[in-house]
Amino acid sequence: MYPISSFEEYNTFLDNCMESLREIPLYSYLSQGTFNEGIVKTVLGSSYKALADNAVVYADSKELNACAMWAPSGILAGSIKGFINELF
Repeated sequence: MYPISSFEEYNTFLDNCMESLREIPLYSYLSQGTFNEGIVKTVLGSSYKALADNAVVYADSKELNACAMWAPSGILAGSIKGFINELF
């Protein structure tokens, strides 16, 4: 397990996450019918920012071939309204 701690590693993490969502129709819908990397990366970055103090982001190795995030369930339950407002 390799903890992601730098801004550069975090950007690679976001890129990996974005690629894993490319075939999910919701993300094409969010970007008006065509998958838009900039919009999807912004949505992911905002979502993960809301979890920043309560989640662990890690990778398989320093090369960041595979990445994941662990966060406690219900973490956004109390602040989802503020999270949505911040997103838009």
